[in-house]
Amino acid sequence: MASNAARASSDSGHESDDGEDLAPVIALRELAKARRRNRAARVDVFEGFYQAYLTAFGCGVAVLIGSDAIGDQRATVAQVTKVVTHGPGFVGLAIALIFAVAVRSGSRGGPLVLPAADVRHVLLAPVPRGNALRSPAVHQVRFSAFVGLVAGAGLGVLASHRLPGGVTEWIPVGAGVGAVVGALSAGLALLTCGRRVRPWMGMLVAVALVAWSGLDVYLGRVTSPMGLLGQLALMPIRLHPASFAVLALAAVVILAGVFGLGGMSLEQAERRATLASQIRFALTLQDLRTVVLLRRQLTQEQSRPTPWVQLGPLAPHRRVIWHRDIRGLTRWPGVRIIRLISLGVVAGLCVVGTWAGTTPLIAVGALALFLAGLDALEPLAQDVDHPDLPSSTPAVPGELRAGHAVVPFGVMVLVALIGFGTALAAAAVGVFPMHLALSVGPFLILPAALLGLIGAATSVVMEPPGGGSDLLPAEIAGIKMVARAVWAPALVLLGLTPVLIARSAVHRHMDPGRAALSGSILPLMVGVLGLGWLRYREEIHEYFKLANPPSPAQPAPTPESS
Repeated sequence: MASNAARASSDSGHESDDGEDLAPVIALRELAKARRRNRAARVDVFEGFYQAYLTAFGCGVAVLIGSDAIGDQRATVAQVTKVVTHGPGFVGLAIALIFAVAVRSGSRGGPLVLPAADVRHVLLAPVPRGNALRSPAVHQVRFSAFVGLVAGAGLGVLASHRLPGGVTEWIPVGAGVGAVVGALSAGLALLTCGRRVRPWMGMLVAVALVAWSGLDVYLGRVTSPMGLLGQLALMPIRLHPASFAVLALAAVVILAGVFGLGGMSLEQAERRATLASQIRFALTLQDLRTVVLLRRQLTQEQSRPTPWVQLGPLAPHRRVIWHRDIRGLTRWPGVRIIRLISLGVVAGLCVVGTWAGTTPLIAVGALALFLAGLDALEPLAQDVDHPDLPSSTPAVPGELRAGHAVVPFGVMVLVALIGFGTALAAAAVGVFPMHLALSVGPFLILPAALLGLIGAATSVVMEPPGGGSDLLPAEIAGIKMVARAVWAPALVLLGLTPVLIARSAVHRHMDPGRAALSGSILPLMVGVLGLGWLRYREEIHEYFKLANPPSPAQPAPTPESS
């Protein structure tokens, strides 16, 4: 069918007004229609709509019930005033981080992930590349806008529980701003990709966007497009008619990205197609370590050929592990350092937001610390990736893992200190009292750093899920997979619970510092137990195997016994 359509279109000899042959473009459209018909023929329409309905209904119920179960209190008049003054800047800073990721992705060939066959055949065919990529670009913008719409609607539901205005006001505003942010981020990435912006230039643009929004936060003003979007997001509290002008800028950027994609690099497109398929396969296996390595290849993140600082020779005996890990830190790329600093800032802002009463932000802060822990544990992860190298040395595996935890713990302490400094900066601009930051913040540093390390180490050390030696019945395999996926981030979340205990103490007119100190004992104990598991993992597994021996196999029934 597709070959007949291509032959008919080529025989018709269609030409545009300027003499350009439109037959290849028409043939490409017919091929795309034939592919969609073939895909739709294998899909039951009613089953697809039913699954989409169940998914949308489940997500909506989860957001509504989850937001009600949190039980956040209404913001006071003073808090609402602070939101009106500083809210657009902070929302704009979050949007700037999204735009920075989009620009960086576009400078490395994103955001489109085309099938390898399209890259090798369609983009190399005698068809204008802009026409061949326009439909995937529109789909990418539409998908990003939908994701932003859903995320914005969920945030609108959470905001309606604390800020003035009902759900009917916050959900449309949140969904609309989220859709604009999603579509604009895709447009920025497409524009950067189509213009073949170099990675170093994309990094400069990303840093400039974040710095511009950070300046708005520091000055308490709105001068950036991201700040204008922040004003639109807080429209139910205060309306700024001038902020609607940013929508025209968003439309221009999106159209320029969609129609200017003809300069996309074929090499980058083929590389992304190959790595994206491998990432999808690793995600199906819940192999997070492989996902991290493939993502670094996708973003072209490589270690520095020359270290930042030249170190002396390695020390003897056990300290050689620490020195090796420190040498690895000196070869970290600048992108990884910036990412760790950004994750520390995000964790600090989330703790501040949790203290102010928005409890769901504690999960975002825990996720930021978990991602920082995955970067900090790179030396241990490399030993896990190459098990033949540690096994060829006369070293106990548990001692080797425990030795690799020392330097990453120092890195996590630095990340936690960055978060504490962010909280102090937020207190300096009047977001919340400074004495509370000084009395509660120090007791969060060690639990957050230790549990962030243990959560990431749990994810790195655990093997991908498989059968064989599993003692659990197959009926609860799904529950086991879900528990395995959330186990490591839940450990990190435990390290931030002292802020909830301190906040509850303030509501009961008690000393928040003492409450945070007492609340940090349990996370520290769990962290110490996690270090013990990291050291004696093989011994613990061997003990459980001896305590639960497999049942002997039943002999096959003989004719006489039956």
